Amino acid sequence: MKQAFFPTSIISVLMLISGCSAVGVVKSSDPHQKLADADRLVDQNRPTAAERLIVESLSICKEANDQLCFADAYRMYGLFFMSNSFDGQWKQHYIKNGFTEPSVNLENRYSKAIEYLQKSRSIYTQTANYDIVSNLSLNMGFAYEIQGDNPSACTAYDESLRANAENVRINPSIKIVMPEKYGTFENYIQIQKNRALCKSPA
Repeated sequence: MKQAFFPTSIISVLMLISGCSAVGVVKSSDPHQKLADADRLVDQNRPTAAERLIVESLSICKEANDQLCFADAYRMYGLFFMSNSFDGQWKQHYIKNGFTEPSVNLENRYSKAIEYLQKSRSIYTQTANYDIVSNLSLNMGFAYEIQGDNPSACTAYDESLRANAENVRINPSIKIVMPEKYGTFENYIQIQKNRALCKSPA
C-alpha cells in the first residue's frame, strides 16, 4: 500500500476479507515487520488488527528512541487513516468504538492522516530521503483534496515534484518507473494538479 500511487479518481478498491484479529501474522518484536504486516492487513480490510500493530510499532520506536522507526510508523499510520476500510463494513464499528488513537474519528481522520504524514515527512527530509518525501507529499495532496482543500493539495503536489527533482539531482542514475499511461512523474503530478484545478505559476 505504501508505495502505490492512487489512481486518478483517488479512491482505490480493497479486498473485502473480513476478520479483526491478526490471524496469519507471525509475532515479531521488529517494528518494521509489524508495519509490513499492518500494511498487508489494511489491504485485506482488517483495520483493527492493522492499527494494533501500528500502535505496537510506535511503542517500540519510543523505547528505542529511533527517529527513522518513528518516520516509518507515522507514515503507515497516516496511510492507514486514508484507507477505504472505514467506508464499508467497518464504518459502524468505528462509529461505535472509535480508533485506538483517541483523538481520531471518522470525521477528522484525513486531517489526522495529514498530521502523521507531516511528522514522517519532517524526519525523512532531515535524513535526505527525498524519494519518500515525494511520496508523502503526494499522499498529503490526496488527503487535502479529499477534504476539499484544493489550494493545500496543490501546494503538496508541488512539494512532491520538488522532492522528486531533488532525489534525481542527488541520485542521477536513478530511474523513476511510472505506469505507461502516465509517462513521466512530472506528467503524473500535472494530472493531479489539473484535477485539483491548481493555478499555473505566474
